[in-house]
Amino acid sequence: GLTQQRIARTEAALQESEKLRRELQEEIEIRKEVQWSLQNTSTVLARRTTELQALTDELKKRNQELDAFAHTVAHDLKNPLSGVTALTELLLETYAQGKPLEAESIKRLRMVNRAGQQALNIIDALLLLAGVSRQQQVEKQRVNMAGVLNKVVQQRLVYLIEEYQGTITLPKTWPMVEGYA
Repeated sequence: GLTQQRIARTEAALQESEKLRRELQEEIEIRKEVQWSLQNTSTVLARRTTELQALTDELKKRNQELDAFAHTVAHDLKNPLSGVTALTELLLETYAQGKPLEAESIKRLRMVNRAGQQALNIIDALLLLAGVSRQQQVEKQRVNMAGVLNKVVQQRLVYLIEEYQGTITLPKTWPMVEGYA
């Protein structure tokens, strides 16, 4: 009896040991697969990070080129358009002081002047965009809104007001704001 019990316990212990060995072997295999998967993922992430950095560098380069292009185009167009606008304003002033000029000619001169002013406004917007995109941070300051709006009305809306016989009523006081005028 006693030997039989020892043999039975030994066999049970061996079976339990074999079971634990198999479970440990399975655990080792699972951990090896996880480790391989992590190494593979790490390699893929490193490659993707390198690709993303290259794309980021390319985008920065293209943005700089686009900014330089917009800046150059805007300056190249602004000078001749300023001349056209100034000349048409001079002609309008000259003929408005009493020299006879047909109404149709005055209308056409105003159209040319308005078109020139619109082009200048677009170019100013391009220059603003180009200037802002070059700055890491736009410098804000207190802005006198009355001055800004008076300038807009006098320089940019005068022809529309004249054409449509409009009036613009502005408040007497404006709040001071922080911004980029």
